[in-house]
Amino acid sequence: MLLQVDEVGQGTRVPPPARRPSEARARPRAGAGQGAPGYRVARTLHSVFYGTPLEYVLGREPVDELILAGQVTEQCVLYSALDAYLRHFAIKVPRDGVACIDRELGDAALRMMERNMRAEIVTAADCLA
Repeated sequence: MLLQVDEVGQGTRVPPPARRPSEARARPRAGAGQGAPGYRVARTLHSVFYGTPLEYVLGREPVDELILAGQVTEQCVLYSALDAYLRHFAIKVPRDGVACIDRELGDAALRMMERNMRAEIVTAADCLA
């Protein structure tokens, strides 16, 4: 399954988090019928799970592992990894697929994900293999 997460920009009015799965605001991604199914989810805060229907969407598919990439390693990626771990997903983070604001904090975040959340720190090429 392919998941595109869009960040809601500052100043954008964000709807309240979905209360029930029937209120989830995930929508099929354009071109999702071509190959792997896909969804688009608007992320409003640091974790991709907070205030989004992601947990509901993932629960409808046979998903047991998440590959987390993007920015910012020491913020959004770290918090999303923690939330994924608490939901019992296996986690992979491609070291060359994340960006940090502060190199030292980014490296520390990767170590935290590896040690505390059992994340596998890999390369992007490993994820495609």
